[in-house]
Amino acid sequence: MRDEYCKKKFSIFIKCKNQFMSDNMLKLLNNPDQFLDRDNTYIIQNNFKSKLGIVRLDHRKIVIKRHNYKSGWHRFRRYFRPTRASRNWYFSKILLANNIWVPAPVAYVETRIGFLRGMSYFIYEYVDGMTGEEYFKKNVDSHSRTEHAMDLVINLMNQTKNLHLIHGDIRMSNLIFKNNKICLLDLDDIKPVTWYQVNRVKTRDIRGLKKDIGYNIPSALQDRFLKRLESL
Repeated sequence: MRDEYCKKKFSIFIKCKNQFMSDNMLKLLNNPDQFLDRDNTYIIQNNFKSKLGIVRLDHRKIVIKRHNYKSGWHRFRRYFRPTRASRNWYFSKILLANNIWVPAPVAYVETRIGFLRGMSYFIYEYVDGMTGEEYFKKNVDSHSRTEHAMDLVINLMNQTKNLHLIHGDIRMSNLIFKNNKICLLDLDDIKPVTWYQVNRVKTRDIRGLKKDIGYNIPSALQDRFLKRLESL
C-alpha cells in the first residue's frame, strides 16, 4: 500500500505523506499561499529566494517554504527543470534513510501548466532548537560541549561526502542543535557529486563552512574548529 497521497492535474501536482493527511492539510496543499499570508503565520524568512512561514496544523508546527523567482528569465528556465520543492522532498528521504537528521518532509506542491512547472512549495515539520551560531556562542566557555558540537559537524560533513553529495550551503544558520544531535536544513542546492566536476565544486561545502566559521563562531573557538576541519 502506498504511504503517500498524490494528486496530479493539469494545473497542480501534490504529494503528501499519508500520516499527515487531513481535511486541514488538504486545504493547505490546495492553497499554500493562503496559509502563508494569514496574520497568525510566523514568517521566518522572506526574500528574493524564498518565503518561509510556520503554521500550526493538526497540533503540529509545520513550515511552508515557497520558492520564489529572481526574475522572469529565472522563472522561464525553471519551467523545464525539477522544482526545488521536489528536490527537497527527494533528498530529505535519502538523507533520513542514511541516518542524517533533516526535518521530516510532509508534502510538496507544484503549480503547473501541463508539463511546465511553476511555483513550488515544500512543507516540512518544524524543528525546535538552537542554530549553530547560537549554540557555539552560548557554550563558548564549555570545552566539552563545543568539542562535541564540532564532532557532530565534522561527522555530518563526512556522511554527506560518503554519500557523494554536495549540500551547497553548509553554514551555522542551517545547522540546528537539539538533544546532543544536529539537524541539517535547506536542501535547495544539494546535488550529487559527478566525476566531471572540478575540485572547487567538490570542495564547496568545506570552503563555505570555513568562511562561515570566520563570521559566525566566537573568535576563541575559530582556530580549534578550523584545525579540526583539516581532517576532511
